[in-house]
Amino acid sequence: MPRALRTVGDHVRVRRLTLGLLQREVARQLGVGLSTLAKWERNRSTPPVRYLPRIIRFLGYCPWRAARHRGDMLRQAREAAGLTQRQFATLVGVDPGTLSRWEVHGRPSRPLDLPHETS
Repeated sequence: MPRALRTVGDHVRVRRLTLGLLQREVARQLGVGLSTLAKWERNRSTPPVRYLPRIIRFLGYCPWRAARHRGDMLRQAREAAGLTQRQFATLVGVDPGTLSRWEVHGRPSRPLDLPHETS
């Protein structure tokens, strides 16, 4: 078991072991193959952003460090939604390079006009 939880894979492994689940059970819950989950847990690869919403549901929390600035918060929210930079940039009507700068350097220079979900 990892001493410190540094990666998403570390978080998944500890949660799986705490729950007493087999890798194949967690892989099935997350919608990935057994070898994919094993690679994440061994930190041989990182989960693509599209799997992060499922991983967050499995963990019951977001595994990221505290945001240092607004750009971190923006990136974390985008990843929690399972969106790539290109997908999110299209959603908010900006160039992916602009979004990347916002995530690295902090806040956008204009308010974001995000679409609202309707139930």
